[in-house]
Amino acid sequence: MNIEGIDHHQVTHVPIVTCGAYVLTNNYGPIIVIFHQFAGLSRGPTIISAAQVEAFGNRVNDRSVRVDVQGQRINTNDGFELPLHVRHGLPYLDMRPYTDKEFDSLPHVVLTSDVDWDPSTMDHEFPTFSHDNPEQFFDATSYDNGTNFDVFGNYIKGTVIASARLLQDDPILQDTVLLDHILGRGSRFRS
Repeated sequence: MNIEGIDHHQVTHVPIVTCGAYVLTNNYGPIIVIFHQFAGLSRGPTIISAAQVEAFGNRVNDRSVRVDVQGQRINTNDGFELPLHVRHGLPYLDMRPYTDKEFDSLPHVVLTSDVDWDPSTMDHEFPTFSHDNPEQFFDATSYDNGTNFDVFGNYIKGTVIASARLLQDDPILQDTVLLDHILGRGSRFRS
């Protein structure tokens, strides 16, 4: 298998494996997590597909607790809560190799299916941005953003008590005409 990322960068000839690791949960202590159909990068950090984990019935919330108090955790379909740590803006699941004793004595929690993983099973496009109907858009001008301003930045809660239009190119004359207009006086200058 080849793994493709940003700007068509590829890691080629990656084997698909079943693997496991020791993880400390938030609610039940240490466990062994099992990943089936996993990209077997043999060294260094690896990437876990949140979509692949969720496709097996787990809930992944990789948002920082600074923006979502329920964030930074994987809730497994059998009740375990795995902590995600956010470092430099990226979520990490701390794992390490397990010992034979740990493998024999700790609960095994399967995070991904042993059936061939097809990422396209998670594909979905909203109808407003459909490639089949690119002209179908909704009118955003009626959107209420809950503030005193409309979507164009215009203040909508006040009453306009005066308006002015500049009629001349001379900056001094503009200021005088504008001031006279605002104060309701006739212009002192006539063309």
